[in-house]
Amino acid sequence: MRPTTRSSNFRPFTWREHPFWGTNVDATFARTGASASNNIRALYFAQAREIARVKSDVFALSSPVSFEKFLSRVIESHPRLASIRKNLHFIVHGVEGTESLFITLELSDGDEVAILVPVVGG
Repeated sequence: MRPTTRSSNFRPFTWREHPFWGTNVDATFARTGASASNNIRALYFAQAREIARVKSDVFALSSPVSFEKFLSRVIESHPRLASIRKNLHFIVHGVEGTESLFITLELSDGDEVAILVPVVGG
């Protein structure tokens, strides 16, 4: 059997275009605390959603918003996520990776960060 190749017009979904991850996911409630100038949305999926018990949160954070600062607020709001922190994967601006990939990233107002634990199986 000959391997199939992707056609030149094939383009996978970006996470914002995906029917489940995109606009169908609304914030359940907003968590605030800092003098707000940047609203960053956290979207929870798979085991992360089960632990957080919400679909999403909006965090109002003062500038500058580092990914590290954002993640600290997420863990502060959902302490049970700390137990799986090393397994968490994130999708930011269509790029998937672990915490170490995004540690120097600065987030802007309106950014969305998908938080998930990869599903492994066959």
